[in-house]
Amino acid sequence: MRLFLASVFTLVLLAGFIAAVFLSVLYITGFFDTYWLFGLTILINLILWLISPKISDWMYGFFYKLKWITIEDLKG
Repeated sequence: MRLFLASVFTLVLLAGFIAAVFLSVLYITGFFDTYWLFGLTILINLILWLISPKISDWMYGFFYKLKWITIEDLKG
């Protein structure tokens, strides 16, 4: 299962790279304006910035069996 999820993660990163190349080709050929590319870049980075903590928490818990503790657990 871990190997499958690592493969999916790698494929998602590869798809992001391919999307960047595809958008660059569309810009070079004149299908996209500079403002569209800046807008898409800001939108994609905003979405990734918002969801990255949840993805990190899930990955640490799944791959490393990390368990988050509370302040009360530290006191006891």
